[in-house]
Amino acid sequence: MKLFKFMNRQRKSHVQVGDQVQIMAGAHKKKIGRILFLDKKKSFAILDNLSPFARAKKTKLTKERPTVRTIHLPKAIALSNLMLWDDGIQCASRTIKCRIGKREKCRMFTKTGSFVNVEKHLARKEATRKVMQRSVVEKNESTGNE
Repeated sequence: MKLFKFMNRQRKSHVQVGDQVQIMAGAHKKKIGRILFLDKKKSFAILDNLSPFARAKKTKLTKERPTVRTIHLPKAIALSNLMLWDDGIQCASRTIKCRIGKREKCRMFTKTGSFVNVEKHLARKEATRKVMQRSVVEKNESTGNE
């Protein structure tokens, strides 16, 4: 019964959408690109630099489509084959999680000590804070408390 308890839990990943990564293994080894789509449940990502015709699929015959069409799909890369790219030293590097200030968590490259997308991360945190403050103010105004 304990097995089913953790099945719907959100899975963690060392990369995020928009990160620049290097492919470490496979047919596209040593290519660098940005992550366009990330599926944590199936543990794969789709990058922007790979050819969009890396995988083809043929459609079935139906009354609406009497001819067979070939649909070109982007190639998915396993998350275990990706490593974050550090523009500072032009090299792939591991990351660790660290804190900026008291609350802000960020990712930091282990080789150089520079942060990964810290401006984007802090802007997102500030936007969520503003939304939360606005909702609290609206809630207080609707109940009549000030």
